[in-house]
Amino acid sequence: MSSTEMAYEIKRLDVWSGDWGLPSIDHSCLAIQAYCKFSGIPIKVTEGNNPLKSPSGSLPVFRDGNTVKCHLINIFEYFKEQNIGNDVSMSRKMQADNKAFIYFIEEKLRPAYLHSWWIDANAYTETTRPLFAKATGFPLSLYVTKKMQTYAWNAVYQPLQRLDATEQEIDKLIYKEAKECLNHLSYKLGDQDFFFGDCPTSLDAMVFGYIAPLIKGPLVSNQLIKHINSCPNLCNHTNRILSRFFPPTEEDLEKMKQKEKEKKEALKNDVDFPNKTRNMILAGVFAVSAMMAFAYSSGAIRIQDTSEMSIYDMDEDPEENES
Repeated sequence: MSSTEMAYEIKRLDVWSGDWGLPSIDHSCLAIQAYCKFSGIPIKVTEGNNPLKSPSGSLPVFRDGNTVKCHLINIFEYFKEQNIGNDVSMSRKMQADNKAFIYFIEEKLRPAYLHSWWIDANAYTETTRPLFAKATGFPLSLYVTKKMQTYAWNAVYQPLQRLDATEQEIDKLIYKEAKECLNHLSYKLGDQDFFFGDCPTSLDAMVFGYIAPLIKGPLVSNQLIKHINSCPNLCNHTNRILSRFFPPTEEDLEKMKQKEKEKKEALKNDVDFPNKTRNMILAGVFAVSAMMAFAYSSGAIRIQDTSEMSIYDMDEDPEENES
């Protein structure tokens, strides 16, 4: 067996499962799956959904024989060391630029991404926690989601503790820097298909990993998502990768149809709810009125004029009045 064949033996990748037409709900899992697709690296993907089985306590986990690698950048570096993947065919300058942009994204875009999913209270309660709890399963989800939220909080705020600023001021700063990062990426991409021309690299994979869940997922639109949508070439970049490398299977299409049907049903119920409630109340009032009218007409109910009776008259014993 040649060294090339050995290098491209099937490797294993443990990831978070997918949704919304994406192969994974997690940005790092998305990125490594995309890079393997770009490079034609055969991998056996397992949707483990259990970061507690990972040596690092997070997903993805890459396994190549006895070698185990965690964290996205470490996996990229391992591929480079093994001389596999699209990045190895780049010039030294392109490799340097590619690496610089990756670290730039990790420093500037990642904090706002984590904040959008894990720290924003409404997003965490309504979207993120239910999403990952469903993937993990009860009762493990009770521990895992809280652990992941704590990790996100530390990743966002600990590097900025040196600043004499409130949490609100830090939030404003991280979103400002994320928008600037997106502007740089949009300028770098321009009208190209990929960041370095016709061949997608690890930079394309990482950008895809961060942007796809934001524009395809269920998060309520926030300032980060709105800014991404104002960069159409970045949105097109994500859609291009999905259509070329992750075309939907028949099962995916069926799931999408079912979700769309459920969404329409839920919307119809929301629209019908006030009218149904009103109709039920009116029907109830009508039924009671009809029963009262029937009872009165049949003599089952008599109405006595008490307009001249006082509360004292009503308390008196009828026998005393007769005496």
